[in-house]
This record gives sequence, structure tokens and C-alpha cells, in this order.
Amino acid sequence: MNQLRSNYKKTIISIILTIVVILSYTATAISGIKEEKNYNEVSSTNISQSLPYEGYLRIYVVEPESRWDNYDDEPYHYGFLDFAYNDTVSIDYQTTYSNTIIWDGSQAGFSDIEEDNIIVIAAIFNPEIGRGYSDPPTRGKFETHFVDATAGVKPGETSSNIVNENFTHTVFVEEGTATWCPYCPAMANSLNNVYTSGEYPFYFVALIEDKSEVARYRLINDLNLIYYPSAFFDGGDKTIIGGASSENTYISLISRTGSRDVHELDFEISLEWLGNSELEIDISIKNNEEFFNSPPETPSITGPTSGGYGVEQTYEISASDPDNNDIYYYIDWGNGTIETKGPYDSEKTVYAKHTWVDRGQYTIRVRSRDTYDEVSDWTTLEVSMPRKVSNYLTSFFNNHPRLLPLFNKILNL
Repeated sequence: MNQLRSNYKKTIISIILTIVVILSYTATAISGIKEEKNYNEVSSTNISQSLPYEGYLRIYVVEPESRWDNYDDEPYHYGFLDFAYNDTVSIDYQTTYSNTIIWDGSQAGFSDIEEDNIIVIAAIFNPEIGRGYSDPPTRGKFETHFVDATAGVKPGETSSNIVNENFTHTVFVEEGTATWCPYCPAMANSLNNVYTSGEYPFYFVALIEDKSEVARYRLINDLNLIYYPSAFFDGGDKTIIGGASSENTYISLISRTGSRDVHELDFEISLEWLGNSELEIDISIKNNEEFFNSPPETPSITGPTSGGYGVEQTYEISASDPDNNDIYYYIDWGNGTIETKGPYDSEKTVYAKHTWVDRGQYTIRVRSRDTYDEVSDWTTLEVSMPRKVSNYLTSFFNNHPRLLPLFNKILNL
């Protein structure tokens, strides 16, 4: 009789365990179907026509002789006051973007500006995400957009972006400075000396962080400034930190930055003084270059397909971009953990590490994205960790607490 009861108990337990496992797998399958629908909401794009130029336009209102003094009690050169415009522009191929902007100094807190001591500097930044270093050559990395064209103008004048045999565009330099900084005047004077020589097509502006919240935001949030002073050439394509006083240092970086390949634009700006601290700014930008972009290729992922839960696993991921754009990787580890890594050079092998804390089977999903937000198809890798039935039992009885007394009664037969 005891042997019969024992066999009966084992049979019942086996049936219950089978039901639990089936229910668990069913729930997992349903969850997987729901996830698959979400993954398929966004698909890669096949581009067959030219894309618009999606640049970022900033128009800086500047006093050539600043109202603020530097550490040496001398007025800053080209001290920044405010942005007259700070937003994106979209320009189709062979079309012209035109805009008239009225900037009111009194609304910005500068009702005392003077006609003979005001200029505006306009710079348009390329839509592609670039990498800058606030502590070159490798530290302080930040994402940025490099300048494609620059022009500066006084009231009553019209000016355009300069292109010649040595420069693909007019260079723009943003000087990160502060009134309390003893090393900052050396940088400011060197920049001004090179500018007033008239030999190099560039403009610069002094972003004085302790005099303007707008300037501080640009320096800290956009340019990842670490040290004072710092000079950011074309949005961070090149950077100088510290009070370098040699003008040749600045000339070298202006020349190197100015030879960089840029998007072909006709870029013109004019300025009128309306009186009562009001400025009328007319900007015209023509897009002269077709732009085509293809999504990156579907990435490859290699690494262990089985292992122990709680043990860190390492996987190699790589993809190629046909336009040689930088690549980001979107990784779904299959257990609710999602991460984005990048940007990385095209074809660079990336090492991604992950630890699964629970036993089970998981599908790793990876897709690549370029700097223009074009995405690849998904690639997948199935991995398994040894399963433990007790995990399913715990989950099952948490969801069905009324069955637990019955299970205990069966065990006590």
C-alpha cells in the first residue's frame, strides 16, 4: 500500500510539473510574440532620392568691445550677448532657405547696445554627429556637430561665407572663458591678433560663462568644457585648452580646420540697425550639394551561446556603413535589459558584456544606426542558461496561490 501511494504521489507531481513547465513556456512564447511586434515597428529605409540638408543654425549677437572685463581688467574681444536664432533648418537640394529675424536687445536684457559696437555672427552646423574632445587628444569626448559655413556682419553690411583655394569655408571659434580666469586673457589676445591681421577667414566669439547663462549652457552642455580657457574650432573639430599665447598655434588650427570637407552651401547674412536696440537680420542659405545616405549593414554578433547564469559573458559586435558614417548599436539582451553603445567607427569591432541573473533561454537582438538615424535590420543570437524547474514552480504558485495547499496535500499523501 505504501509503495502504491508513493508511485501515485510521484505521478501527480510529474503531471503538475509538466503543466507548470508548459504554462511557463506558453507565457514566454506569448511574450516573445508581443516583443516581435514592437521590434518590427521600425524598419530600415531604402533611400532613392536626395535628402534635405538638416543643419543647425546659430546666430550670435556680439559686442566687439565687450561690456565685461577679463581678469586683466581689459574688455573682452567679441563678447557674446545672446542668440538671435538657435534652431534647425531644413533645405532641399538646389533650394534656398531665407529668413528675416528681429532681435530686440531690450527683451534680452541689453537695451543699451550701440550701433557702432554690435555685430552678428552666423554659423551653420552639419547634421552629422561628430566627435570632439574637450581635453585633446582623447579625453573629454563629446558628441557635436561641425561647422559648414560662417559669416559675420556689422549694421548696414552684407557678408558671406568665404571659400578660396586654401579654405573650404570660413572657420568659427568659440572661446570658453570667465572673468575670474587668470590664464584666459592670453588666449583672447592671441585670437584677436590673428583675427585683426585679416589674413585668415575666421570669426571668434567669447562665451563668458559667469556673465551669461546662455553662454554657460553652450559651453558645459554642448561642448563639454572642462578647463578654462578653451577654444573650440568649428564646434569641436579641434580644441585648444589653456592659455597658449603663441599665435602660430591658433593659425595652425584655423588652417587645418578650414581645409576640412564641408557641405556645399551659399551662405549670406545682412544686418540693419532699427534703433531702440533692435536688429533686423536677413539670412540666406542655398543648398548646392546632393546628399544621399544609406542605412548601415545588419550587424554581426558572435560569442558564447550557452553558459551559467550569474556569469558575465562577452560578445563581439560589428557592422559596416556604406557611407562610412559612425555607428551606434542598439542591444536587447532578451531579459528586459536594453542598451545603446556608440558611436563607433564603421567596421570597428565592439565588445559588449552582459550577465543573466536567471536561468533560461534568451534571444539577443542587435541593430545598427548611423549618425543620420538610419537603422539596419535586426540580427539575433540564441543563448541558453541551464534551467531550474523550481524557478518555474515559484513563479507558478505566485500566480496561482490557491493551488499551493492542494500541492502540499499531495506531497503529504
